Amino acid sequence: MSARRRLPLTRGDCIDGPRPCPHVRCVHHLGPELTAPDLPTSCALDVADRGGASAGEVAAVLGVSIDEVRRIESEALARARVNWQ
Repeated sequence: MSARRRLPLTRGDCIDGPRPCPHVRCVHHLGPELTAPDLPTSCALDVADRGGASAGEVAAVLGVSIDEVRRIESEALARARVNWQ
């Protein structure tokens, strides 16, 4: 790898990498605007490997209410249903 870090291309490229993940430009990174102490889990793939996260955990990471997380989830699921049909 060069002096500049390249983004991982597969889960295998990053599964054993440093945490919090330094690849803030990766599409799976949860919060490029947050600093490491604010976001101990920085990768959506890590969350998926754990089996997901509760609405309360997501709210704490994003700094929003649980109701806001549920609203966002509902909108995302509705969009996914429309796009999947």
